[in-house]
Amino acid sequence: MALNTAQIEKRLEDVPGLVATKFQIEEILEPNPLKVFARIKAREAEIDEEKFLELISCESEWKVNAKGDYRSETGEYMAQGILQFWVETFIGYNEFYQLGGKWKNPRHQITLASWMIRDGEIGHWRNCGKKAGFV
Repeated sequence: MALNTAQIEKRLEDVPGLVATKFQIEEILEPNPLKVFARIKAREAEIDEEKFLELISCESEWKVNAKGDYRSETGEYMAQGILQFWVETFIGYNEFYQLGGKWKNPRHQITLASWMIRDGEIGHWRNCGKKAGFV
């Protein structure tokens, strides 16, 4: 019998001293390589893993082709990808950090965002950064 997140959370309540987050339980049920990668990058940057995962979830629901910030005057989406970077923002920080990354590559977006957040640049994700608890 397969268990869902709520059932696992209930069973974990009975284990003294064990605390598991929603994201950790979801990773057990349905592993997502990008979530694992995001956890690694958060640890390397020494930023809060759970907040970082929540930020990504808020920005794109983990959809690597997510689009946002639609401009009706131009008919285009300004933000794209798992962390909703505008191309100009990505290029600027990509050059600053010498990442050598590509704008639409989710792993490059995750890496760049982790470094930016480490260095206090959470303002680029003002709304979701607040929701995730970074600000």
